[in-house]
Amino acid sequence: MSSGVSQAWERLADCDPQDVCARAQAQHDQGGYLLTVLGGQVRVGPKDRSIAARQQRLQAHLQRFGELSQLALLHYLLGALDAPLSGELARPRALRGGLIYERGSHVLPLGAIAQAYDGRAEALHAAAAAWGGEACELGDVAVRLWFFPRVPITVALWHGDEEFGPRADLLTDRRCDLQLPPDVLWSVTLICATALLLR
Repeated sequence: MSSGVSQAWERLADCDPQDVCARAQAQHDQGGYLLTVLGGQVRVGPKDRSIAARQQRLQAHLQRFGELSQLALLHYLLGALDAPLSGELARPRALRGGLIYERGSHVLPLGAIAQAYDGRAEALHAAAAAWGGEACELGDVAVRLWFFPRVPITVALWHGDEEFGPRADLLTDRRCDLQLPPDVLWSVTLICATALLLR
């Protein structure tokens, strides 16, 4: 466990549960926090430093990303703000610290999503629904996933034609960078995008 993760656990253990629940839209239960993540329920226990999803598929997906998902959960519980969404979409690279999305290994798998769902709107809707997501109006087809209650992630797809190939784009609410620091928000977008590619 890195020092950053360890420090986050220590800080969370010292927090006022009522304050955390109000900010993060979570619940407190027997020393742990219950939080809705990608349509499922995750329990975060500061005392034993445990993270457990009730749904096996969600648990496996979060474990796949190891410390990235752990830091996302901890940072959200520690830093979420009790503030409404703006209702305006923005590309993550346009937000504070957004240049991270354009560098090397931080590039999201949007090309794979575009290829997987080109001309397959119903399949994309079904993939999003499996993670508690919903259809929305953008591009030729779009879905919105709620990684956290205050962090919606939208993926829009434009189908290919004779001139251009398919294209996918990922957007967040313009205020998402108030809820998570840039590197953690990148982790959340990666986990969401990858979820749509799981069979």
